[in-house]
Formats: sequence, C-alpha cells, structure tokens
Amino acid sequence: MNKKMILKIAILSCCLVTASQNAIAGNIPAIAYTFKNVALSTIELMTTIPSLFVMLAILLNGFLAKRMNHKTSLLIGLLICGIGGIIPYFIKEVYIMLISRAIFGFGVGMINSNLLNMIVSLFNGKERSQMIGLQGAIGGLGSFLTTYVAGMLLTYGWHVSFLIYVIAFLIFFFVLKYVPNAKDSQNSKEVQQEVNYKRIIFYSILSFMSVNFATFFVIKGSSLITINHYGSVRDGSTVIMLISIGSLLAGAMYGTIYNRLKDHSLILFYIICAVSFILAGCIHNLWIVYISAFLLGYGYMAFVPFLQEKVAIYGSVGTTALLILQSLGSFITPYYGVLLNHFTSSLNSQFIITGILYIILIFGISKRVIKKKGGVVTSK
Repeated sequence: MNKKMILKIAILSCCLVTASQNAIAGNIPAIAYTFKNVALSTIELMTTIPSLFVMLAILLNGFLAKRMNHKTSLLIGLLICGIGGIIPYFIKEVYIMLISRAIFGFGVGMINSNLLNMIVSLFNGKERSQMIGLQGAIGGLGSFLTTYVAGMLLTYGWHVSFLIYVIAFLIFFFVLKYVPNAKDSQNSKEVQQEVNYKRIIFYSILSFMSVNFATFFVIKGSSLITINHYGSVRDGSTVIMLISIGSLLAGAMYGTIYNRLKDHSLILFYIICAVSFILAGCIHNLWIVYISAFLLGYGYMAFVPFLQEKVAIYGSVGTTALLILQSLGSFITPYYGVLLNHFTSSLNSQFIITGILYIILIFGISKRVIKKKGGVVTSK
C-alpha cells in the first residue's frame, strides 16, 4: 500500500469519530425516563449540544491554525472527543453530561475544520469530490458501527453506551503514526478562488435549514416508534443505524452522482429527504420508519458534501461559514421541535410538515441553483 493511500485512510479514519456524535441518539427515551423531572428538550440537547461547540471550535480554528499544524489539531481533537465522550459513563448527572457532550463537540469541531481543509488542499477535481464523498461514506460506516455497538451496550444500561467513544483513543494512535506534520498544503493556493460572499451565504443558509430538518429525524425517530408503539427503544437505535447505512451508501455514490447530474443532484437529494419524512409520518408501520430512515440517511449525506464542496473552493472563509451554520442548524433542532408543537402535538404530523419544508426548499433552489435553460450556476 503506497503512502498516499495510507494518508487517505488515516485522514478518513477521523470520520469514524466525528460521525459517532449521534450514536447515543437512540438512548434519549431511556435517559428521559431516568430523569423524569427534566424537560425532554433538555435531554435531547445531549444529541445536539455538541453542534454548538463544533461551531466554537471552527471559529477558533483560524487562531489555532497559526500555532499548530493539522496533525497536532487532529490529535488534540481526538483526545478531547475521547475524554468528553466517556464522562457520562462515570458521572450520571444531567448537566455534567451536557457539559461532557459540549466538550465532545469541541473536539469534533477541531477535527472537522482540519479534515475538510486538508481534503480541499491535498486533492483536486474528481479525486477531491471522491474524497469529500468518502468522508461521508466513512462517516456513515462509523455512525452505523458506533450506533450498533451503543445499541448492544444499551442492554447493560444507557450509561454504558457512552463507552463507545473509546474509539477516539484508538484513532488517536493511528493518526499519530500515519498522518504527517503539515501546516499548509502545496495545493492551497491552487484550490482557493476569489471569494464570492453571496454564494457562500446562500449555500451556508441552505445548509443550516436542510441539516436542521434532517436532524429532527435523528432525534425524534426513536420517539416516533415508542410513542406510536411500533417497537422499543432498541428499535429506535436501529433507526439511527439505518440512517448510517443510507449515509454510507450516499457517501460512496456521491462523486459519481455529482459528476453526472452536477447542480441538479441537489434537487434529487432533497426529494429523497422529503419522501423519507412524509412516508414516516403518513404510514404507521415500523418497517416504513426503517425504510424512511435509510432514505433520510442517503439524502442527508448526499446534500452535505454537495453544499460543502460548493463553498470549499473559497478556502477557510467558505468552509468556516458553512460549517458554523451547519452546526447551528443541528444544535437548535430541539427548539425546531418545540416550534412545531405550537402547530400540532402529533409527531407524525410534524414529520409530514418537515417533509413539506424540504419540498419548499426544492422550489427555492430551482430558481437559484438551476438556470431557466437548464444550465448550472457558475462559481461567480
């Protein structure tokens, strides 16, 4: 195996850690049962609060990048993820757990900031699209494996599931050995183009909304099953695993789909997301929820690299803006659920509404992303 292949594997292995953020999402009903006096939206923050601190890490990344190379940043991020991830196993107190999840999120932010910039800097053209897609594929694989193991550990208690984050320490040693010291890539000047702020803002806001909607399925999928008596909490973990499997397939196929459909592919990805929500909301059946979860995972991990690649060509300005709004969209998802409760208390109806919002996004991007004559918008 040549050095470049080993480098790719080492870089992508970090996605196994960042994708494990939702591994304990299926535990939410069990945790909520233990802490009955705590608001459900507060319990759900354990899934989404990492996103807030992902933003903080991304904001500080420019400052940190001047003082350490990519390898050091990755190693520190992995250590922070490992430490923050396993704290709830030892301390079963809601607010300490929220703090630990925030620590975990900061580590994820450090990893994410450097991963995307390294990929954009080290790879070009189709290879870059392939690597961005593989980032999602490996993330899907990591999400599947960690969610599966977390679901198995759930048998011994919800707190035991947090031991899944020991994986961060294992990846730490892999990166330590195989990722070279590098502060900037030789291709960084070649990759970066003149900054187009309107384009960055457009895709960043689009990312904020679409990730916010998709995360609603992640945090509410398990509740949809238990509230409607389709199955148990462990079936909720299966939902997260199926989202991960869909993500894995989407990541593997992203480069091929984008190279064929170009900007039209985003409409396809949003259609898949809309169908997943509407199916889960309309048809009261466990297997339909499973199918919907798979579709959501596919559409989710297809539109994420699409939006990232659209702004990554502008360097750290583009990636920072998009990653911050993407993380913010994920973080406020519980409050998006609270907002929906003002319109309907039915979780099924809330899923249908979210599917309709994806359809509205499709109409919105049809005018901006796709030209009337069928051409695609250029970089400027």
